[in-house]
Amino acid sequence: MTRVKLTLAERDIYIMHIENQMELKKKLLLEKNQSLNKNVKYNNILQHIRNDYQKYYDYIIQQKKEQMQALNILNNYIQELTNNGNLSENNIIDAKFEQKKILNEIKSVKNNMEHFLKQISQDDTNDDTYLNNKSINERQQLPLKTV
Repeated sequence: MTRVKLTLAERDIYIMHIENQMELKKKLLLEKNQSLNKNVKYNNILQHIRNDYQKYYDYIIQQKKEQMQALNILNNYIQELTNNGNLSENNIIDAKFEQKKILNEIKSVKNNMEHFLKQISQDDTNDDTYLNNKSINERQQLPLKTV
């Protein structure tokens, strides 16, 4: 494996490119799911593919829930550290900076998940023969804890 050395700017551009590619893939999957939901009415064989998409979406939603829980745990831990008074002035400043980053990440994950759920809900309302009503109800009742 060859290691490539990049400047900071090149690395940032590379990371942005990867993030853009990931976003395009997400959009492509949602578009394919929408198309599949429309066509499943006319072709029962597509039902299995649709079930696979449903499993994928449920997996993504579960990952987002777990990510939110982990970030909230980290946030609470940092809050406890800063409140107990055993940190130096510099450590308190660092802790508050890290806590701000965590809160921004929580907000980002929450917005990402809400957007994802909105897309799926739009697909569900466009298709009156949706298979997994229980799963839909679970997704709509996600506890989104913010600090």
